[in-house]
Amino acid sequence: MLDKAENYQSHLDYFSSKKIDVTHPGFYDDEKFIKLEQTNPNLLDNYASFVSQKVFNKDYLSNAERVIKKTAELLFEQLHKDGRQGACTDASMAMSRILEKEGIWNYQVKGSLTITFPNQTNIKRKYFWSVDQGNYVAAHSWLIAPPYKIIDITVRQQAYKQGETQFLPNLILKKETKFSTLELEDIVEPNLLSLFYNQYGKNKTKIINAISPNLQSFSNLFKPEVVEENGVIFKYSSTGIVAPDLPFEQATSLKLNGLYGIDIYNKIIKPQLQD
Repeated sequence: MLDKAENYQSHLDYFSSKKIDVTHPGFYDDEKFIKLEQTNPNLLDNYASFVSQKVFNKDYLSNAERVIKKTAELLFEQLHKDGRQGACTDASMAMSRILEKEGIWNYQVKGSLTITFPNQTNIKRKYFWSVDQGNYVAAHSWLIAPPYKIIDITVRQQAYKQGETQFLPNLILKKETKFSTLELEDIVEPNLLSLFYNQYGKNKTKIINAISPNLQSFSNLFKPEVVEENGVIFKYSSTGIVAPDLPFEQATSLKLNGLYGIDIYNKIIKPQLQD
């Protein structure tokens, strides 16, 4: 896997050597990319690194900011109106596809989210663990799309039980973040973490390797990131890069207010982006 610190030209040379067309967002749909992925299961990490290292001019970034912000707001409106909770993977995937339709480079991340509330709220810290009851899953999902480093359109649309929503923003759109470190408490459910401690002691490296042999190297490239909104602290711990298996026109995993993702784009979002 290419090192994220390598320059854009290194990524370009890599994909060009594999005859993969990199001139448009979403080139992970390229048949050559899909075939190569069969021998390199970490290829989506390369795609994400490519997007991260790509240099954009001011006009692109200005338009991208406008498109991203409007798309996020309109998708949240549909999520809120529908009332669906826990749609982070499906909603983020739909937004990723919409951005690609609009020529906006982005990639989708899966991982864990830890939310720390101000003391005066008396609300306990909220965890979305990626490792829960032995499963290594997408506890939460969000996007990265320059100039934004964190795009989370579903943080409010989760099954909360302590009145958390009154302190949560509708959206998280952040251009600046603070890097953090991968902590077991953020990604592993407590009962399961106790079992890991019983088996491996407090050896963090052994536990991380037991969860996934590639997790530590992945986290070194895609470090946990922390943002704050109105005194609430959000820690995003990435555990993998994800991408759709189907073309947007065929995807049915997200249906809000009777509309699939592609319909939401064509009927609601695209017309407003063109205004």
